[in-house]
Amino acid sequence: QLTAQALRGHGTPLAVIEQDEDRAAALRAQGTPVIQGDATRPDTLRQAAAEHASVVVIATPDAIQTTLIMEQVRALNPDVHVIVRTHDEHTRDALHELGASEVLYGEHQLGLAMGERARSALLDP
Repeated sequence: QLTAQALRGHGTPLAVIEQDEDRAAALRAQGTPVIQGDATRPDTLRQAAAEHASVVVIATPDAIQTTLIMEQVRALNPDVHVIVRTHDEHTRDALHELGASEVLYGEHQLGLAMGERARSALLDP
């Protein structure tokens, strides 16, 4: 939801694929275009126009699902910039090997942010 909000806030055209009916309804209520379905399926990705996308964000927390989506996205749009999230280093490496443009590793990103905030607090008490 936060990613969609950030993109909508800048007027960026987007489509979200969401499998959960309640989350899909909540996103629609916020004005986000939603395709309800399974993002591991090529037909669902086509409904979201993934083959024409400039950027694809894969934000599911499930490593296997992320890998399957990544493979399908690359098959439909080999040159698209793909940003994915992961919770472990092994999956991060595998996603890079599959062709992810950027892999955000939650613990790593959080550690960097906490270090930066601590540094800022020390410099500006």
